Amino acid sequence: MNHEPRATSHSRHFRIKGMHCASCVFSIERALKAVPGVSVATVNLVTNQATVSYDAEKTTDEQLVQAVAGAGYTADLRVSGAATNHEPTNQELDKLRELEELKWKVI
Repeated sequence: MNHEPRATSHSRHFRIKGMHCASCVFSIERALKAVPGVSVATVNLVTNQATVSYDAEKTTDEQLVQAVAGAGYTADLRVSGAATNHEPTNQELDKLRELEELKWKVI
């Protein structure tokens, strides 16, 4: 399997409103991962932020917001981190995937 990011790969950081427990985190991550083109979605309960890597040819920011809303929460794309325009490297994408796998093993 080729893990190289495509030319249209984007990484987006945004604030999530309405989370209060680990179940909220898993619900939002599951909703984001269900969006076509999303390769990695991680949500941090402590910082109330989500990080999503996705193929911009297959999905839009609006679809990400709708997915979060469909899970019962609010995504604020205006509150983005400095890394919003940062294109993820192969190493960053591999690390995110590895962390995601480890999280599910722990659960």
